[in-house]
Amino acid sequence: MSRPTANAVAPYRPDIDGLRALSVGGVILFHADLSAAEGGFIGVDVFFVISGYLITQWLLLREGVPGAELLREFYVRRVRRILPALLLMLSGSTVVALWLLQPADLVRFGKYLAAAAFMAGNLAAMGEGDYFGAAIGFAPLLHLWSIAVEEQFYLVYPLLLLGLRRLPAGGRVRVLAVLAVASFVLCIWGSANRPVVNFYIGVTRGWELLLGALAAHHLFDCRLTARFSTLLAASGLVAIIVAAACFRRDMSLPGAATLLPVCGTLLVLIAGRSGENGVARILGWPPLVITGRASYSLYLWHLPVLVFGAYWMIAAPRGAKLLLLLGLVVPIAFASWWWFEEPLRRRQWLPDNRRFLSAMLIALMILAALGAALWSSDGLPGRLSAPRAARARAPRSAPAAERWRAAHASRRRRHRRRRRPIGSPRPERATAAPPRSAPEADAARAPARPPALARAAPGHREGCRAPRRARRPRRRNVAIRAGPRRSSARP
Repeated sequence: MSRPTANAVAPYRPDIDGLRALSVGGVILFHADLSAAEGGFIGVDVFFVISGYLITQWLLLREGVPGAELLREFYVRRVRRILPALLLMLSGSTVVALWLLQPADLVRFGKYLAAAAFMAGNLAAMGEGDYFGAAIGFAPLLHLWSIAVEEQFYLVYPLLLLGLRRLPAGGRVRVLAVLAVASFVLCIWGSANRPVVNFYIGVTRGWELLLGALAAHHLFDCRLTARFSTLLAASGLVAIIVAAACFRRDMSLPGAATLLPVCGTLLVLIAGRSGENGVARILGWPPLVITGRASYSLYLWHLPVLVFGAYWMIAAPRGAKLLLLLGLVVPIAFASWWWFEEPLRRRQWLPDNRRFLSAMLIALMILAALGAALWSSDGLPGRLSAPRAARARAPRSAPAAERWRAAHASRRRRHRRRRRPIGSPRPERATAAPPRSAPEADAARAPARPPALARAAPGHREGCRAPRRARRPRRRNVAIRAGPRRSSARP
């Protein structure tokens, strides 16, 4: 087993970026609710294996660097990689949420916002129940649970490797293998007994990251011919595609079935290390590579765009509306990646680490305070117009989608009543009242007399003058009167 030196540089592998592109595409199509990609959520598992592999490879290449300097460099690189695009997405989503969301949903958004600022998005999502359940409803920051799992792993894993430096390479591999097996066994138990906690918690997801770390330690390396390397990579890619097409929401995941996409990712990574193969050339196609390089921004922006779009349209978008939303995701994500994420990551903006970390810390504190304020508020109903505020009085216990549809159900019913289907008979018009004679018409137009006057008028005493009723101007109603028109001259 070869041991990397401190000055070694890992060669760039475009096939890994191509694999990232396929993974993020599966996740986006899954959240778009397309039946052909019902198992697209396994893209997150592929991301976990790739992250464990790349992080371990970088740490092993700097094995000769002192511990304090290594940790400082590692965490600064992670902050430059993760926080800029994340903070930009959180800021944009907060602006849209303040304008669009109903009070109960804004309170819920504040909880996710505060949790994301403290790297606890998985804990916020875990408190709401099953990831695939209908109660999740409209949650534009739900996908940040996987970012939180990776961030929590990054906090602990470098310290673990530093503690294992004194051991030989074989001893470190054995320790990581034992930890991976323990995490997998706990995952199997949790899938049957605590499925919600098992899905979100980092302890039961750690085996996926650790398998990628073991691949970076050259545990699975062997000499492969070009033909066998292509066959191995093709088998791995087919396993990932089959999992994305055949996995269903009702499966207890992660669990034993998760081995299929995880092992498929390992096969692609191992085959790519032994040399170039046919699958690596396919995954290295330039459009896939550029999509993989922007995969982080695509992952961050896709769910807010889809959720806010569905919220605005009341129902889940389909057809042209869904294509429009997916078309919006791409330019927004690529703009975020090219003009904001990359300049900060490559130190073109804020090259000084102290200024950069100070700016990131201030932005995190502002977003955390705003999220906590929204979470503890009543949803700021005063920002809404009167009709929207009236619709916001639905009970908070109902899922967001049900409350939103119930608020607009009466409007839809009125709209359907106003519209007459094509080909249906016209409603019958009310028949006109039969024509009245002139005295009947005058009596109908005359105001009702008080009861006292009605009794006194016919039999009033001789010499007593009956009260005179005020004459009202007579109106000619052609629709009521019938017969020849009388002359206004009196005889």
